[in-house]
Amino acid sequence: MKNRLKRHPFLALALSGIVMIAAGIAAYRTNTRLQTSDAEPVFIFDLGGVLIETSGIGIAREVGLRHFFFYGVREGFRGIRERLQGRMFELLETLGKQTAINGTLAQYNGLPLPDIMCRWQRGEMTSQELIAQATRKMKELKKQNWFNSNREYKLIKKLIKASLSPVHAEHTKIIPQGLALLEQCKRAGYRVYVLSNYDYESFAVLQEKFPEIFSRIDGYVVSGQVGCMKPDPLIYAHLLDKFRLCPHQCYFIDNQSENIQAAEALGITGLLCEDKQFGSINACLNEQVFAETITA
Repeated sequence: MKNRLKRHPFLALALSGIVMIAAGIAAYRTNTRLQTSDAEPVFIFDLGGVLIETSGIGIAREVGLRHFFFYGVREGFRGIRERLQGRMFELLETLGKQTAINGTLAQYNGLPLPDIMCRWQRGEMTSQELIAQATRKMKELKKQNWFNSNREYKLIKKLIKASLSPVHAEHTKIIPQGLALLEQCKRAGYRVYVLSNYDYESFAVLQEKFPEIFSRIDGYVVSGQVGCMKPDPLIYAHLLDKFRLCPHQCYFIDNQSENIQAAEALGITGLLCEDKQFGSINACLNEQVFAETITA
């Protein structure tokens, strides 16, 4: 082998170069692992379903309680909220269905978001433009007897105006367990960020409404300001790049499983918060993160 290398000096040079590159890669990976293990945890919170929730009674009052009552008398009260949401989404999907990103659709309460809502949440259109398009479509569909009754037509029309505008943000409230976890993270000295799908008009209302959240966080990325939305990997990458975060040091708390999966595909630890249940999340963090803070 030595004689062969002497006869082919370029081969010897190439081999030595390969050895140096391999050593460099190994050193880089070791250094990255050390940096990741030494780095302090960073927490990323979703807003809706984690830190805040919609007040159903607030929206009902905005629309008019009597409209819900008479609709319930005719159609039945059981599951009325889910049924109306489904009908509203069916209506909006007549304006176009959402295009999947990496085979995944953005969802709300288990239903794929209509394309027009995605465009609204990405900041591509205002709430006024969305409502105007939906209202025109409703008039067309009414002539085709699409609605089950005139009462359903009126109720969905009012729901669209209340739900797909900054009015919706005014009828939100704090989820105490979510805020308590955020405060625990800050007391422990960790950085906290918000990553949320919200149109920029409604998000501005939330910033004014909830100083107990926005005065505590270290930064945020919201879909209506960056032109992409969860579960698109671009919005996670935007947050990581903007705040110079290593994905392996991040814990992401969200109430939608598809958003968690998208985060985990990038190396972020995902924690699913279903139905405002924080028990398993708190247990996990108390074991993996906060126990170290206490014993340090």
